[in-house]
Amino acid sequence: MIEDQVQTPTSYGSLLFLLKIVTCLLSILIGKFYWDRRKLYLLSAKLPGPSGYPFLGSSLEFLGKGTEAIFKVFSEYPKMYSDVHKLWIGPKFFVVVSNPEWLEIILNSSITLEKGDVYEFTKPFLGNGLLSAPVHIWKKHRKLMNPSFSQKILESYMPIFSEQSKILVDILCSENDGKSFDIFPRMSSCLVDTICETAMGMKVDTQTTDNHFGKLLDRIMELYFIRLRTAIYYNEYFYSFTEHWKSSHEIWDTLKNFAETVISNKRLSFEQNGELNKGASVDGRRKFESFLDLFIQLSDEKGSLSDEELKDEVYTIMVAGSDTTATSTSFCLLILGMYPEIQAKVYEELMNVLGEDSDVIWKDLTCLKYMDRVIKECLRIFTPAPLISRRTTGEINIGGINMPSNTNFILNYLHLHRNPKYWKDPLKFDPDRFLPEEVAKRHPYSYLLFSGGPRSCIGSKFAEMNMKTLLAVILRKFEIKTEYKSIEEIELKINILLRPTSGFMLSVTPRK
Repeated sequence: MIEDQVQTPTSYGSLLFLLKIVTCLLSILIGKFYWDRRKLYLLSAKLPGPSGYPFLGSSLEFLGKGTEAIFKVFSEYPKMYSDVHKLWIGPKFFVVVSNPEWLEIILNSSITLEKGDVYEFTKPFLGNGLLSAPVHIWKKHRKLMNPSFSQKILESYMPIFSEQSKILVDILCSENDGKSFDIFPRMSSCLVDTICETAMGMKVDTQTTDNHFGKLLDRIMELYFIRLRTAIYYNEYFYSFTEHWKSSHEIWDTLKNFAETVISNKRLSFEQNGELNKGASVDGRRKFESFLDLFIQLSDEKGSLSDEELKDEVYTIMVAGSDTTATSTSFCLLILGMYPEIQAKVYEELMNVLGEDSDVIWKDLTCLKYMDRVIKECLRIFTPAPLISRRTTGEINIGGINMPSNTNFILNYLHLHRNPKYWKDPLKFDPDRFLPEEVAKRHPYSYLLFSGGPRSCIGSKFAEMNMKTLLAVILRKFEIKTEYKSIEEIELKINILLRPTSGFMLSVTPRK
């Protein structure tokens, strides 16, 4: 009993001492955390925007909300504060920019070429592909890929663009019952087939099978955006215990297996044929018919490209090349269904340039001036990739404000394209905004559909040609209708790419 009475205060004293040590260590760690980030806090004090809460930032505004509500928050912040404002998501600090002068600097400076920290979340699937790669890898791969996106190579893809568009039209004809439906799943399958047959040189026939690549891709993007706006999910350890983590990895595995099957089938084709696709020699190097031809050859040359790098770029091309174009074309059809008078003008131009049944060739696309303006105006209002991120690798002064190293930017292209400062009556659909004389009046960085600067989209021409061909084939066959009456009534959400909350609902009526 006496022994117990003597030990109790000693045990209590030891516990108290240990607690003081832990408290002291935590105070040092927290102090170091704030000291290391002191320049970010000084920058935050200079910028308008929601202050948020310590450690949580503005995360509580996103808590429990769907992607529709989050879209509204991102849309309202620039109006409430400024087209350059701050945003804290947990301990992560962002400068959100939709100002053309700032965007021009950010997109072109060597200090801001690195993608933002949030792209680390894409690494389980995309690895170090062109979309998310560090600058030193991006520079190497971009240089290697440029020949595969030359004008001559792209023009050679025109028959495939037409063929896959016709398959989609045949499917829509067989399924057409006059009722409204979401065209995106069908459009996504069409674009997966197109990107695989052109850039990969392999037929996969997702349009005529039960392949769910497009649906899985849409879901993984939704999961990625949920992680992006949830502060606790930034920590890989905590995130690994969630259902979202489990679902995302299951989908990643399925998508990667699909892409790796394309690669293995292509390699097998090479082995059976004994050589790569033949083409004319350019500067002593064989000219390849597809991106995958070139990259498989480079992966077989010691030191040129690793097998892992090959896979990363294949994943990236399949994702970026199919989903963005499917989204863009679906938005264009939705808009044309809302404005029958605009659709009639596009149809008239198509008949004048192409006639009723002729295949679309490259020279035809250059003559579709009105369609070109319609597409640009549609994608101004409904920007498929509304947000991207960049990060500073050193200090840079923008707009008289010093940005420290490791500042993360969110470039808000959707607000840029809807900002009344640069676009009068921004939600009014007016293709004539893109007449040459009107374009000349605007800041060159007020319209950034394919981003800008040296890291702009390598596949922009591919996407434009594919989209125009798709629309030309579809619109000569069908009249498009939708129940939407105005742009304002289309509720939107962000799953990394922009989406209508209720889907791309439209109906198709065969033309007589």
